[in-house]
Amino acid sequence: MKKLTASDMEYIEGLYREMYTLLFSYAKRVLQKEALAEEAVQETFVTACQRLDSIKSSPNPQGWIMNTLKYITRRIQEARNLHSRYLFLDESALNIPDPTAHYKDPALLYDGLVSQEDYYLLSRTGIDGCSTLELAKELGISLAACRKRIQRARERFRAQYGREYKKKEKARLGVTKKTQSRIYD
Repeated sequence: MKKLTASDMEYIEGLYREMYTLLFSYAKRVLQKEALAEEAVQETFVTACQRLDSIKSSPNPQGWIMNTLKYITRRIQEARNLHSRYLFLDESALNIPDPTAHYKDPALLYDGLVSQEDYYLLSRTGIDGCSTLELAKELGISLAACRKRIQRARERFRAQYGREYKKKEKARLGVTKKTQSRIYD
């Protein structure tokens, strides 16, 4: 974000004073909470400061700000709705055993699904929490090359895991080559 000049600040402050009541009442009506409405209005003006050139070139700066507020309130609503879609249960109430409980070492769980190199890349990023930058330095390769290696390792793992899952499902269902054509055709 570029540094705002004094005239830019005056312009934004003028819009803020002129439109605050309208913006706040709209956001409060949509979001139904004063704190969220205030946050939406503030975020609108942060966006206005970041996109000052767009506002100044707009034939209707007030409309530009109002549309920005509409997008921000919609985004806040979507985030709130996303959280309300999920039912959070206590894990003990579900009584679901941990599928990895039999395996003390994740390497035993995924043994044979991926190569040692792929396992190392995936375990360093997924299990050990190592960042891609740290892993790239550790391996002595560029960040882009490291990202690509991790991406390819994930793709190979997903492909192999999918094949293993299908084999187990077929075995569980008693699917043979003869019955497979009848089932999947």
